[in-house]
Amino acid sequence: MNNLNGTEKKSVGQISIDAQTLIHRLEEQVDQHNYSLIPYAELSALIGREVQNGARGILETAKRSLLRERQKLFVTVRGEGVRMADNDGVIAQVKRRNKSACNSSRRAAKESMAANMTSMSDPQRQQFLGAQSLAGAILLMTRPSSIKKIEASIGDSLSAIPTGKVLEFFRQ
Repeated sequence: MNNLNGTEKKSVGQISIDAQTLIHRLEEQVDQHNYSLIPYAELSALIGREVQNGARGILETAKRSLLRERQKLFVTVRGEGVRMADNDGVIAQVKRRNKSACNSSRRAAKESMAANMTSMSDPQRQQFLGAQSLAGAILLMTRPSSIKKIEASIGDSLSAIPTGKVLEFFRQ
């Protein structure tokens, strides 16, 4: 069966084999402690499909698998390929995710202003207020000033702060 591009459509089993092939290639980097770039062209050649477009999901599956099974993060280098993240790369990725959460919650808070609470039923109002409160809490906790406050409280202990203690920072 052909897809819209006129190429042979792959079955679920074949996609799984493609993902396994990419996982194997990424595992080679892990085993060799190699942090160098793996070009998209190489990954595409391995599975015979373009990993930047149609087979992007297969590459993401492989990356998620390595994170889950081996606790190794592979990051995208835009337009070039992927590489295993070193400690600085992991920190940068976590910071990007936190910033994304902050921006997303800020947008949710702004979008919530479009709601007309007077026309909502009680269950709708309850859902809306819950979602709006959560967006506000996420925004508060992911602001750069809040992150600095948490980092400062770690101090010399160099151990993670329990979630309950982090929440106490925001009760004041």
